[in-house]
Amino acid sequence: MAHFLRIAPKRETVLNLLTSTRWVLAFWLLSCLATHAQTTWTSQTAASTNVWQSVTYGNGVFVAISQYGPVMTSPDGVTWTSRTAASTSVWSSVTYGNGVFVAVSYDGKVMTSPNGSTWTSRTAASNNQWSSVTYGNGVFVAVSSSGKVMTSPDGITWTNQIAATNDAWYSVTYGNGVFVAVSQDSKVMKSVASALPVTLINFQAKTTTQNSVQLNWTTSLETDNKGFQLDRSKDLIHFETVGQIPAEAANSQAIKHYQFTDQTPFTGTSYYRLTQTDLSGKATVYPAVSVVIREDAYGVYPNPVVSEGGFVLRLDEPQTAILGFFSPQGRAIPLQKMGLQSGNLLLKASGSLATGVYVLTVEERGQTRQHRLVVQ
Repeated sequence: MAHFLRIAPKRETVLNLLTSTRWVLAFWLLSCLATHAQTTWTSQTAASTNVWQSVTYGNGVFVAISQYGPVMTSPDGVTWTSRTAASTSVWSSVTYGNGVFVAVSYDGKVMTSPNGSTWTSRTAASNNQWSSVTYGNGVFVAVSSSGKVMTSPDGITWTNQIAATNDAWYSVTYGNGVFVAVSQDSKVMKSVASALPVTLINFQAKTTTQNSVQLNWTTSLETDNKGFQLDRSKDLIHFETVGQIPAEAANSQAIKHYQFTDQTPFTGTSYYRLTQTDLSGKATVYPAVSVVIREDAYGVYPNPVVSEGGFVLRLDEPQTAILGFFSPQGRAIPLQKMGLQSGNLLLKASGSLATGVYVLTVEERGQTRQHRLVVQ
């Protein structure tokens, strides 16, 4: 990875901001701010009193880390839940990419999480004061205030790189095919991301009627491509290989379609990861995709339900699922989440419900389904 040095016009302090469906700022004081617009901010309550250092968004959840160890997560930037970090360290920066959250610390630590809630310690390329981490073009890049750079394809295995100069690099980001880092002593450096040997159009996993998982992916350009490896995981941390597919051609500019079927998949939610290897042995790891094989069917019970009674919704991701509840006339009705029962969500409508057929919509992982609920 080649780095180029630039001299910044003036010295500035860079804060980590993330823009998504909401704007969320993690800052040095005790509270969080969230809003739908850039100009109007509303105070929110953090999960605990800490020096919140960095925040990111991915996989439907905001994740914030603090300088003294704790982590907090939120589905909307408003309601925050305390989480336990992999270790008590001076955590400095967090990012999301390739299906995983990655955080680095000033005391040389790295930790990863598939969901922001459960964290695992990883080994950094070297013991440095890692100040910032970002993700782009299939690779994580971290910089340190002690002048070092390290990279990783998955957040787990890290490799030292050579910075443009030995300066106190404070923040790094990725955009438009370029990594850019700034320092506390008025320096800027950039690194142009190398072109990937394979242009991947899509990678999908879906269940079949035989309770197997069919994996499909499509490429539009292949250069010195040796082939692909398919791995699966229950937690996005521990992976096992389930198959290998050779390249149809080492070099191609045509559309290529590939397929592999896992005949003995995990029950419940699992993750599949695609790794491409070129003829020199260099590997590129692509973001994981999820799939669910349920032991029981989706649904709402009891159904019918009495006018003022609660009901249970079977779903895969009760913490992050987006729900909608509508009257027979199509009017939206507020729902109260009463808690969890064996992984299922306990729900109750606000107020009494008139007799009729209601519609409950559930959005999980970008897919929406509907359930009809009879009230009697």
